[in-house]
Amino acid sequence: MLIDGHLHLTQKDIDNNILDIMAINNIYGLVVGTNPVEWRWLQEIANKNEHILPTYGLHPWYSDKYHLDELVPYLHNIILMGEIGMDSIWCDIDLKEQKKVFTAQMDLAEEKKCPVILHTKGQEKEIAEIIQDYTMPILVHWYSCEEFLDLYIKRDCYFTIGPDVRINKAVQQVVKKVPLNRIFVESDGISALEWVKGRKLEARELPINLIDTMKYISIEKGVSFIKVKEQMIKNLANYMSNSI
Repeated sequence: MLIDGHLHLTQKDIDNNILDIMAINNIYGLVVGTNPVEWRWLQEIANKNEHILPTYGLHPWYSDKYHLDELVPYLHNIILMGEIGMDSIWCDIDLKEQKKVFTAQMDLAEEKKCPVILHTKGQEKEIAEIIQDYTMPILVHWYSCEEFLDLYIKRDCYFTIGPDVRINKAVQQVVKKVPLNRIFVESDGISALEWVKGRKLEARELPINLIDTMKYISIEKGVSFIKVKEQMIKNLANYMSNSI
């Protein structure tokens, strides 16, 4: 069993048989829906595929596109919320609006004791301060900032290690500092892997990229690959313990 701790799917991925690849390689993916249109599409897929663990949340890039009242019917019965957060690097939506939407979703997750997945790009310090007031399990997606990591570790967050770990010192820092019992690996989807690798990838290359990151963690932590693999399975169970 392999776990992809943060996976975006597209119809192109489906057409390229990524679901078969996941089934054959026993990959369980925390598959992210970022807006109501994706939520509906993803739910249809998840209903038919046990390897899909759907997560629903309004991504900060869409925080000015939907009214908060529209979200509640979609988010009320979820078991994982994300990815949610704030972004001042790849997004120009007013940060006050982003924070309003983010904290509203955090409040709902807290009410439901629902684990969340965070997007923190450029707002690492602000988000680290906000989440101190919440008690639900938190998974930080692809943390790639060289500052403020200790604030998230102190909060006992989980982390996904981005697929650029071999070339990104900030991601390497996460592997070095975060305990193994708080770590997952992620692909962020085929398009993200293509961005990192600088070339086109086939869906069949998903498992080898997850395994490559796990091998890096194994070497950095001084433990066997099997230990890394087994620990990530335990981490998923612990992270979702109140949701399943």
